[in-house]
Amino acid sequence: GPAAKMGALRHLDLSWCRGISEDGLGYLVDRAVGLRTLVLRGCAQISEIFLNGHSGEQLTVWGRDLLDCKLKPRPVHWSCDFGED
Repeated sequence: GPAAKMGALRHLDLSWCRGISEDGLGYLVDRAVGLRTLVLRGCAQISEIFLNGHSGEQLTVWGRDLLDCKLKPRPVHWSCDFGED
């Protein structure tokens, strides 16, 4: 079922998805226990509260650079160009 499919999810790019809330993202991360990479470039609505408090111990979150949180800049090897925020 859907729960088994969420457990198999490893990488998710939600860049520029401004309709997702921190609560919704937390719900997803809690259920997608296999999730290792989450890309949130352009998701300004996601704050340090989610970034420093999510339950995904193995999760790496990529996106725009914020101070004092787990969000990391986009990897250099990516070829897409969104310009600077």
